Amino acid sequence: MSHHSISACNSAFKKCIRIGSVLILLSLALPEMVHAQTPPSARSESTWSLIRRKTRVRTFSEWMSPAVDGPENSVPSADGSTPLDPTNIFHILWTDYEFKKNFRLLYFQRLQSNLTENSNAPSGTAWSDPRFALRMTDFFASKQWTTTLDLYYHAPTSDSSRTINRTGEVGAQWAGLYSIPRNRWSVGFLSEIRRSFFSTSGSGGSTWSGFVAPRAQYEINSKLTTQHWLVAPYRQVRAAGSEIDGAWRWGYPYKPFLQNGLGWTATEQIWLGLLVNNYVGERPTLSNTWASAWLSLTVL
Repeated sequence: MSHHSISACNSAFKKCIRIGSVLILLSLALPEMVHAQTPPSARSESTWSLIRRKTRVRTFSEWMSPAVDGPENSVPSADGSTPLDPTNIFHILWTDYEFKKNFRLLYFQRLQSNLTENSNAPSGTAWSDPRFALRMTDFFASKQWTTTLDLYYHAPTSDSSRTINRTGEVGAQWAGLYSIPRNRWSVGFLSEIRRSFFSTSGSGGSTWSGFVAPRAQYEINSKLTTQHWLVAPYRQVRAAGSEIDGAWRWGYPYKPFLQNGLGWTATEQIWLGLLVNNYVGERPTLSNTWASAWLSLTVL
């Protein structure tokens, strides 16, 4: 190759470098130029739209009635003659934010409002420890499955934690619902396991606790479903004078019970349920049967 040809190639190469450098600088500067020319209000609306799209806010409430012929103003125990909790409304408020596909940061708050009082609890509202969690959703590619797993920490801020010297809790709650293909039935579960920590030994609280709740539902139409739940709690209860008594207790503090009823999608934001509750292994009577009303709201 001649000296002239080499010089021409070098000149062309340097020209390409200059053009490429200009294009790179333009590609870096253009977004900033557009951003600078976009009105602040439009940028704020865009950011707010992104936050709204990635954020969910939901509530769930369950009202539990007394039995027709059971303890006055109380949810009945299995024998129908002694009270369990006062008539109450159990609330859950949660919000999560999707920071990556199928991964969310969760804040979850529970509280119980006792509408009456009995020998087991006073009237009034008691707040549970707030829950902070990493939430993972949709583990399976199948459209039939809806799944959620929360890995959480409970901050010990409630009156209950202070009373029993609980210093925190970690746990996992997972849920799944499978829609059977070419069928109106869906089956699933809701389950939780929790480890509690205490600063001192003594009575009150549980070192390990949780529940399992298999479920099923049948779609009558697009808005109405039947609801069928089996709720079974378990605990390893701390005993007075020792760290724990070592016994795993199913059905504590209440026996497993069945919930059967109807669910109604009133609007896109409102879901309602009405269920009848009976203890497993007990003959249903007017003294040990009670009702639940559910209300689920989609705020955002």
